[in-house]
Amino acid sequence: AEACEYDRSFLNLKPKIACILNIEQDHLDYYKNEDQIVEAFGQFALGIRPDGMLIANGQDTNVAKIIMDSRFRGNDSSIRCQTFGLDKTCNFCAQNIQLNDGLYAFDVYHNDKMLGTTRITLPGKHNIINALAVVAMAAGAGLNHQQILQLLPNFTGIDRRLTLKGQFGQITVLDDYAHHPTEIKASLQAIRQRYQPNRIWCVFQPHQYSRTRFLLDDFAESFKLADVTIVPEIYFVRDSQSAREAINSQILVERMREAGTEAVFIDDFSRICDYLKRHVASGELVVTMGAGDIWKGADEYLQGIRE
Repeated sequence: AEACEYDRSFLNLKPKIACILNIEQDHLDYYKNEDQIVEAFGQFALGIRPDGMLIANGQDTNVAKIIMDSRFRGNDSSIRCQTFGLDKTCNFCAQNIQLNDGLYAFDVYHNDKMLGTTRITLPGKHNIINALAVVAMAAGAGLNHQQILQLLPNFTGIDRRLTLKGQFGQITVLDDYAHHPTEIKASLQAIRQRYQPNRIWCVFQPHQYSRTRFLLDDFAESFKLADVTIVPEIYFVRDSQSAREAINSQILVERMREAGTEAVFIDDFSRICDYLKRHVASGELVVTMGAGDIWKGADEYLQGIRE
């Protein structure tokens, strides 16, 4: 099950094994600040059942604040804690990382003991870290290490996570759920490594007015790996009228241009598709990105170039 920290709804879950990937500023329409978010994650971790296990990112600064709690440390702790990451100080870590055709292979170590070699079929260095989290959780659930590493490459992803929508006329079309600045940067880096296109055209639909306003500067910096970013209007989710009046996509586009990113505002999906059909060339890549209904734009554009 995937847990969400919005309105502290994840505190209703009392798992035997819980995993925290990272803790960053988000849902600031609900939380006052980052400290409140960290505090909520701490409550979530303490909700793990007795004799359960916390699997934690050993390289995340905010996660570190939680696992430093004495209740997760020492042999007498009722909740065991295992960390994962690229650093050798983590319980589960990756070493001898190799990049082949845009995908990673690596050795997995547990407490300095090599468990074996595996590879992932999902692009992006962040997916090495996700894979280590999977290994740690599966091992915590009692699965055999060798079986975990053998099966891991068979996972080809889920819908709206760098989903390949199609390739036509040597133009590649992807769709991705990224709607937070950190996700956007990771996805664009993965696209660049995996597909090596001549140019990346990113169609980003901001998700929620308040998120766009609170993280405006971070959003402005997050599209540096795209060659051109097209921004439609913000997708409306539970925002107040005052929040909608305080920000719009034109403001985001202006801030992105100030940060050195080529960006353009086009409010309508059909006009975006027409713009792409006029400007995207063979060998280039289009990715629609966001948590709203921007995936419809990918479908419409792909159908258009096929026709």
